[in-house]
Amino acid sequence: MKSFIPAFSLSATHTFNGVLRVLIADSCMPDQMKLGNFFGDHGVTVVSCRQGAEALQLVQEHAFDFICVSFPLDQSTEKRFFGGLKLSECNQRTPVFVFTSHRSHAESADVHDGLVQVFSKQDLNGFFTYTTGLIGLIQKNCFLKGRLLYVDGHTSAAKSMNDAFQRMGLTVVQYVSPRMAFEAFEQEDFDLVVVAIGEKSPSRDFDLIHAIRSSQGAKAQRPILVIGGSKKLSSVPEALKKGANDCVGKLVVEEELQCRVKNLLLIKNLADKIESQEQELRQLVMTDALTSLYSKPYLLNAGSQRANEAYRHGYAFSLVVFGLDHFHLINERYGQSIGDMVLQEVAKILKTFSRNEDIVARTNDDEFALALPHCNESDAREKVNRLRSVVESATPSGIPVTASFGVVSLPFNFPCDFEDLFSAADRAMAQAKQDGRNRAVKSELVPSESGLLKVVLNQLVSS
Repeated sequence: MKSFIPAFSLSATHTFNGVLRVLIADSCMPDQMKLGNFFGDHGVTVVSCRQGAEALQLVQEHAFDFICVSFPLDQSTEKRFFGGLKLSECNQRTPVFVFTSHRSHAESADVHDGLVQVFSKQDLNGFFTYTTGLIGLIQKNCFLKGRLLYVDGHTSAAKSMNDAFQRMGLTVVQYVSPRMAFEAFEQEDFDLVVVAIGEKSPSRDFDLIHAIRSSQGAKAQRPILVIGGSKKLSSVPEALKKGANDCVGKLVVEEELQCRVKNLLLIKNLADKIESQEQELRQLVMTDALTSLYSKPYLLNAGSQRANEAYRHGYAFSLVVFGLDHFHLINERYGQSIGDMVLQEVAKILKTFSRNEDIVARTNDDEFALALPHCNESDAREKVNRLRSVVESATPSGIPVTASFGVVSLPFNFPCDFEDLFSAADRAMAQAKQDGRNRAVKSELVPSESGLLKVVLNQLVSS
């Protein structure tokens, strides 16, 4: 079986718009209608005729992606038809399906450069099965999707190259000026960048590649294909140094160009998929799945940054850690699903209670934390008292609950790690539970004689 490339990839005058075209030449109207209905159901544009002379005229004037022909076709023989097909510039390699009343090979088909398959009219279902797979194969491998930024202000082959990209199914945005192309690159989203290197002023094209690679975000990794300015491709090493992914000569055959473009688009799609997965993983790490609050790892990371900023710039910073009292009894009495609903309603209370700049996190099964920038010890004490009252009166899911709180504020006279703050607040919460629950205890960090920090739990905030 001969390999083939669809007609749309061979004719510079035929701009592919994403729809396949088939010529059905058959003098038998019922068979012609069966074939036409089949191709129509697969989204293929159908052109039909019943006369041999008309079929030969059509293949000379129009490009088709498939040709279905049944002999005898009026007065035309197989030899005459294939002889005329060979003279067609746009259909020299178009796949031809020959239908006969008996299973015999068409001798004249040997002169055709493209795929020729012979089918019996008594076995149209076999043809339908075969062609369905063939159409799917072409659509999978030849119809590329995406937006292409094409920069070419130097070569006379720019139009034919642009047409080739469009025949692949790509949306092409072309610029002559590298500067204007980069402005468009910054403002719009492209899947692939193609830069034709000029022989007279290649530095501007190299600067464009460098500018793309130096841009911010995921756009900096967009695939770049370079079209060399000479047969020797002397510009290839410099283009690769600047960040191009691949290079071709301006005389590259279209089949090779399509393969290279497809590979670069695959790289882009894989990079997008990896980035999406990384974002999902980051979201999973930073967010608690049950309550949609921040997770403890996120709190430790972001809280550390906020605490360092507060100490460096001299503003207040406080941390509150609290846990629900006897939460395990709720799970034992009402079941875990009810317990989860209680936690979700407490999380909603925290979201409503907190400011935009606060960090609200779930740190354990029934424990939560609030990092409070620009909140001093007095303000933190007031917030905790209000929050304790709100939780106590909320009765989430109809169940009365209370909470025990630990509060700590960042010292002004010496630096303190956020983990030390968290540990101090956690110890204060434990003390509140030990002292009878439904209360808040203030923790204070002070340096010891050895220089190490120690925690002082000696002030009852509320009860």
